[in-house]
Amino acid sequence: MVNPIKIIKKGKIKDWNSLEGVNFAVGGVTALDISFLVEKGLYDVLVPTNYSLGVQFDWFMDLLPSICNSSSGCKQVFGSSLFLVGEIGGNDFNYLFYLGRPIEEATTYVPLVINKISWAINKLIDLGAQTLVVPGNFALGCSFVYLRSHPSTDVEDYDEAGCLKSYNNFADYYNNQLLAELNRLRQLHPGVNIIYADYYHASLQLYRSPTQFGFTKSILDSCCPLANANYHNPPAKHCGEPGLISCNDPSQFITWDGVHLTEAAYNGQKLFVQGARISFSIWDVSVFLDGIVKQETGISASFFIGTKAMCALARDRSTVWASTHQPCSEVFELMDPLYSLEGGSAIYCRQASEAYEIWC
Repeated sequence: MVNPIKIIKKGKIKDWNSLEGVNFAVGGVTALDISFLVEKGLYDVLVPTNYSLGVQFDWFMDLLPSICNSSSGCKQVFGSSLFLVGEIGGNDFNYLFYLGRPIEEATTYVPLVINKISWAINKLIDLGAQTLVVPGNFALGCSFVYLRSHPSTDVEDYDEAGCLKSYNNFADYYNNQLLAELNRLRQLHPGVNIIYADYYHASLQLYRSPTQFGFTKSILDSCCPLANANYHNPPAKHCGEPGLISCNDPSQFITWDGVHLTEAAYNGQKLFVQGARISFSIWDVSVFLDGIVKQETGISASFFIGTKAMCALARDRSTVWASTHQPCSEVFELMDPLYSLEGGSAIYCRQASEAYEIWC
């Protein structure tokens, strides 16, 4: 991938509007810097690019003059923006495991990866970010490439879904360490809404109940034939290139190329977000918001932004169920019909705006 800033500055993106957002993600990159990977003998072996998280953050800083021209102006823009920090860090471990390195070695790198992600989060908060979503890692033990490259003859190494327990345990350990760091950052920045996106359980449900989501193919099947290649030796071609024939119906497969999910799998996932506890599903969106809204901490502002997003989804013919405690007046006024229950019986079923006449 070419540096997006160079593309923007050369005017190759027509009608580009910085306020619509920019994606700095690059396929195959790591959270840790290239210097670390060189030191560990990983670079030039499998790592396809040198665009680590630090490099991507430098791109972001280069873009700032196109977004805002003062510290106060940037804080105003970023305060009403959503920052998706990742998922990144997974490749740092993928490359280790592709080379056959033991899980014990990968575990020693967990604090380093999390510290780099934490560094980026702190930098963004210093610039004015108020709402950040930080995803964890997927269920690695269910991934096609892990199942193909690390098979076991011991049935006890697999769970009921056919996933490798050891790699799922590692991913779960990493996610717990990441969540612990996010909790620490929440204590340091009480006015910032840091949301953990639980990709692990979101992907795990696909593997445990594939037919429930319309997938008929085994987790050992991939839409792209190159997924059957030996991942210790990267293939000369990549899925999606001209002349490479893939499956006729990707929606029947969970995995596209052995590493990434198909579009159907991404759409079918429910995203469980800890912190604000938000659950999304493409077909029937269920949202659970639970927590005291405190105006003085700034949580109300991000909660208001989140609730507006939920209302937009609802008006787009998705179903939204929300549970909230002590909403501020701005959030309450976003509600349409209001149903109130007491002791299991409905005591109010009218427009939310009319409730003031009864209870106030």
